[in-house]
Amino acid sequence: MSQLNFPGITSAYASNPLSYIVEPADAFGVKITASPSYTAVALAENVDITLGSTTLDIMQAGSFFRYSMRTGGQNFPFHIDVSPLDINFIKIGTNAPLLASIGLSAGLAASSYQFVMKYKQSYGTAALTDTYLFLLGCRPANTTINVTPQGKVTVGMDWIAREMTVSATSGLTTPTIPTIASITGPVIIDADAGALPLTIDGSTYATNGFTLSVDTGLISQAYNGSGKIDISAPGLNTTTGNFSVPVGSRGLSLETIALSNQTGVTIDYNFKSGTMVSHSTGCILESGSRGFPGQPNSILENPFSFKGSATTLATS
Repeated sequence: MSQLNFPGITSAYASNPLSYIVEPADAFGVKITASPSYTAVALAENVDITLGSTTLDIMQAGSFFRYSMRTGGQNFPFHIDVSPLDINFIKIGTNAPLLASIGLSAGLAASSYQFVMKYKQSYGTAALTDTYLFLLGCRPANTTINVTPQGKVTVGMDWIAREMTVSATSGLTTPTIPTIASITGPVIIDADAGALPLTIDGSTYATNGFTLSVDTGLISQAYNGSGKIDISAPGLNTTTGNFSVPVGSRGLSLETIALSNQTGVTIDYNFKSGTMVSHSTGCILESGSRGFPGQPNSILENPFSFKGSATTLATS
């Protein structure tokens, strides 16, 4: 007989997709209980939440051992892997904060968000019970978009939450939580881009892979007495990325840019026309290389990295 008297579960026991809602401007980290209407993250493939405690060592002179330890507070960073259908969710982590719209969906990184994941689990018996996991007071810290030849577009988003709760009761009144079946449509893949999706300073290029990262410079601040972050806000926004182009593409135009006294150019990438296009402005080519390997067994390419002032995801 098994030593466990309850059923184990897998991630397939989630009855609803990871979903989110914007928090009011004056209610950071406060669960919205009155008729909340959530929007599904389309399409969250993986969700990884860290339950982090700040450990305080209490020492005593003359002893080899700690006198005691305490936890000074909790931190809840989490990561979401997204295979996007559109830009609706991921642009929260890439587009410029709109301070006038805090508390609205248009607020993007300036607004705070809360997430819910509804799933079934055992509470020590054979019964499976509806369970609600909430992440409250969330803002994005970093978003990385990557695409490779003949692959799908992948997005990794790092967030920081003020609080996480797990309960068999939701505490919500007449919530609207999307169903898994409500998410439809194809995810965006490399082939959706069409020929020459990379544009640098107005010229198009073939590319073997493209990566774009936006760091919101998120500031998370705790204040005495709470043990959790009490406020967060976007800080210095930074765009970075890299790509690789075959030698000979546009002659020496990229080398000309890289070897010049750069003042910044625009780098655009068309992931899917009419659905997802990135515009990165004020970009400089930070580094590149030109190699000649001893074995001629691959196409010569020039890999470049870049840094930009700002990135906007748009439909065109």
